[in-house]
Amino acid sequence: MRGHRAHTPSLAGLQRTRGPFVDALSAARDRRAPRSAGDQPVLTPIQLEKQTRVPTDPKPRAPRAWLAGALAIALAPSLVSARGTSVRECDPGGPPAAVADLAPSSSTRPLQRQEEGWLVAASKSQRPRLFSPKGEAIELPQAPSSAETTSWVARGRAVFAVGTALSQAHGKTNVVLLRWGVDNRPRVTALASVESVSSKPAAALAGERLVVVWGQPGADRRPHLMLSVTDLEELRVQAPIDLGVQRGDARIAASDSGFVVMWANEQGVQRALFDAKGKQSGVSQVIAGVGKDAPRTLQRCGEQAFLLHDAGNQVAISTLDASGAAKEIGRVPAPPAGEPIATSCVGEALAIGHRVVSPKGDNVVLWISTLGAGGKLRQRKVRDVRGTPDSMHSLQLTAEPGGLRAWWQQGEAATAQLWARDVVCK
Repeated sequence: MRGHRAHTPSLAGLQRTRGPFVDALSAARDRRAPRSAGDQPVLTPIQLEKQTRVPTDPKPRAPRAWLAGALAIALAPSLVSARGTSVRECDPGGPPAAVADLAPSSSTRPLQRQEEGWLVAASKSQRPRLFSPKGEAIELPQAPSSAETTSWVARGRAVFAVGTALSQAHGKTNVVLLRWGVDNRPRVTALASVESVSSKPAAALAGERLVVVWGQPGADRRPHLMLSVTDLEELRVQAPIDLGVQRGDARIAASDSGFVVMWANEQGVQRALFDAKGKQSGVSQVIAGVGKDAPRTLQRCGEQAFLLHDAGNQVAISTLDASGAAKEIGRVPAPPAGEPIATSCVGEALAIGHRVVSPKGDNVVLWISTLGAGGKLRQRKVRDVRGTPDSMHSLQLTAEPGGLRAWWQQGEAATAQLWARDVVCK
């Protein structure tokens, strides 16, 4: 009897699989010009799981009583608005739809790939999967078993992740860069070998240069923030730079002109600027008026930097000018402790995705608010579900030509599904 040997095909030349929820998510996108054949992917396709569609009203109904209005106000984001720059109007473009079943303890990350907004779902028990805005799914070869990915980026057809993995040296941990391309397994590059990692690696991409930041014990045995720049064209890794003592996580954002890194220490919240080649511009400086802890989120839209930081039971949104001065322009209710806030750019404005749980913990609402540099805002409800806080969570945003896409996990851990909804911006 002839033996059968499992074979993993080369990633080159393979086609993507289109999922059945494309009509629900991409009706508006189908009117756009088709992509060229050169934009086809080179990664392994898989069939999406059986989909379900939950019918929803295309337009929310107006409250019929003062009680409904009061509940809506209680759950809606409370934002401070002022006259400012024009903000594009963004509205849900269709009903929410289930995308796929997820493995228990799956983590999701947004990924901008070939000018499209994809989502990465990764877990220890399942290969990483990429979900496209048109219902296609791509299964990536499994990373090393000890690798834990924390940040994902894409350049061209290649997909990159940074994280940590066990080192071959006893008692060491490697900060690693993983690359999925035309090979049958990811290429792993060690950026640094350290005793331990005090804050998880985060990454941002500008052109062909990838900047990665992480925390590790310094010579004084205190946590220090390290920064490494990698040229992805030649896969050349620069020696890590010590940015100084650090407390908590670090945030990094990129634009065509360079990078911004922010973190906290005893002096307050620090900011360091780098040009597009990874060279530091001046010295680090303290940013006043943004609290004492590391910011929740840092986002650059064009040359405008937006910073989200804790302010009591709310999250304040501030802009940063070239001198480092912060100006608060709005606030949203704080999500549950430790929960990140999703952000994406809509032109020069900032889109904020956040979750609001009712005081009794029996209702969960997902919101998208768009906010310009001057404080002008619009807010829209994406999804409203009766249930516990665990029934809907992990909201992510990805940018699309002409709009956004909201992704989230819905259902308890054992039955969690990935859901999505188009948001059209005019």
